[in-house]
Amino acid sequence: MQNKHSLSYFQITFLGFATLGVSMFWSLNVAITPLLLEKITTSATLIGFALSLGAIAGAVMPIITGLASDRLDTSWGKRRPFVLFGGIVAAFAAILVPLSSVYILTLLMLALLYVALNSYIAPVFAFIPDLVPEDQRGQAAGIYGVLRGVGTLAGLALGGYLWRFSTILPFVATSVVILATALATFIATAGYDRSSIGGNKKEEIVRRKSIKAYFRSLSEHPAVLFFWCAQSFWWGAFGIVIPFFTLFAKNVLGLSVSSSSSILVVFGIVAIMAMIPVSKLGDRWNPRLVMSMGLSILGVAALYGYFAQNLVQVYIVMVLCALGMSALTTLPYAYIASISPEGRKAEFYGLESISISAPQIFALWTGGLLIDYVGYRIIFLIAAAAVFFSILILSFGERSLKSILQPELG
Repeated sequence: MQNKHSLSYFQITFLGFATLGVSMFWSLNVAITPLLLEKITTSATLIGFALSLGAIAGAVMPIITGLASDRLDTSWGKRRPFVLFGGIVAAFAAILVPLSSVYILTLLMLALLYVALNSYIAPVFAFIPDLVPEDQRGQAAGIYGVLRGVGTLAGLALGGYLWRFSTILPFVATSVVILATALATFIATAGYDRSSIGGNKKEEIVRRKSIKAYFRSLSEHPAVLFFWCAQSFWWGAFGIVIPFFTLFAKNVLGLSVSSSSSILVVFGIVAIMAMIPVSKLGDRWNPRLVMSMGLSILGVAALYGYFAQNLVQVYIVMVLCALGMSALTTLPYAYIASISPEGRKAEFYGLESISISAPQIFALWTGGLLIDYVGYRIIFLIAAAAVFFSILILSFGERSLKSILQPELG
């Protein structure tokens, strides 16, 4: 596979194939892991804390591995070692998660799994600026989005089906897919030209002498900073609702586990169908405009979710949510690739994980406490407020961030 030459759909698919396995687990984490934890503890606060470990790992590990993979130079290349070893450890940990009925042991196995999965996601996304020509990056983001959608759909459908027979089977099946997809990406990227990856712009080499100098270097890219700020609010909205959704459907609406899973399957199907058209819109229009449209739909979905009383209304919420999230999961990666500096692509993908994962840590802790002491429905109102605030930042935030950050760090 040659660097910066036009790539076929097949080639791009295998660049990002590992994301399918990662997404399969994250959907399982939303639909099945809360049910597994509920068998160990009935406290929504403790369930939220366990799930927040994934967000903590997501905030830390991609930064570490993103920075490391930008600088690594091995016979296997810069990114591939992370894909191989991360996939192996994640597959092993996924099998161990459902084997314990003790909260602290399950917590430790989940932590290992979360760390392993998040160790190779930034290197996998760095293949886009590494190997994909600029005029194909929107297309690549769409293909990555479809892969994540397929993984999400597989996790929801297969996880819900296998759960009826055993609490262990969904995790075993996911383990197999994690390992197979990671190996596929590792093998498919074997022939890339390592010498041309990462750029050679000396001004972007980030061997800086102090933390202050490092943050000053970030302030030189205000478009990235305001985007991360906006993204933190919409992922906070996601984190306060979606991880508790199956418990909401089961405990408030009285739906069965299979019905709850079918609702999330509809979410996956609609999201997959929307991802390619949305990625094309992102190539033709301003991607911030398309993401703002997605956020508007997501905000309406959250408000409607507060009033949902039956299965039909919940299906409507999920369809709207899927349409909105298709823009917010497809476009950011290509957008970050276009506004981040050469030589620091994986680093910026890693830093982006803070704006995705850090708000979800707070959201999961807050959501669990609110559910225990107030009830489930309040989380929908908080999510709606966060989404609409993110629209304001995405639309008007860059100028404000420039005026605030540059005088302080300049």
